[in-house]
Amino acid sequence: YELYETDADIGHRELDLQMSDRVNMRMAGVPESHFIPWASKLIKRGYKVARVDQLETSTGMAKRQAEHGTRTEKATIIRRELKQLYTVGTLVDETLIRDRRATYLLCLKEDEKLRQFGVCFVDTSTGEFNVGSVCDDRSRTRLETLLLQIRPKELVYLKGGLSQGTLNSIKNLLGSVSTTSRHANDCWDARRTLAEISSRQYFTG
Repeated sequence: YELYETDADIGHRELDLQMSDRVNMRMAGVPESHFIPWASKLIKRGYKVARVDQLETSTGMAKRQAEHGTRTEKATIIRRELKQLYTVGTLVDETLIRDRRATYLLCLKEDEKLRQFGVCFVDTSTGEFNVGSVCDDRSRTRLETLLLQIRPKELVYLKGGLSQGTLNSIKNLLGSVSTTSRHANDCWDARRTLAEISSRQYFTG
């Protein structure tokens, strides 16, 4: 598996992978058989790792081009596909899990005026799933208690959806937790969430 350009820089800096420069592109790579150990090291250091597999050979690409032409730029490139995205809070592969304690991914939504938080936290390695809400005070006592109890390894929230006070609490309590911000159209509101849980009969058996 090859890392390119800025990803290659990360591989060289963090893992001491040998850097090469071919066709005016910085590259660093690891053998396919050693992907999991190397990926594990990057994930442990807070990086997200995407595994992209090649779906055809150069001969296969030539055959496809002969049959369908090369009318688009995409048609002139060997087909590759994202097969897996690894993050510290979404690991299910036992070979990648180093910590036997629960490793939670927390999704957090804030209504600053009402001092309410919608929370959902999951341990993907065991399937434990929790969803609910918190009505808090000015000091965010309940939220901070929850953060200290579950110690999430990864946090997902709406872009611009958390107040500066809440971000400060997260930073002070969790330090360099892995974070991902999402756009509003990627997320459901509380009513839609509850309706989906009910209609699809999650957690009933």
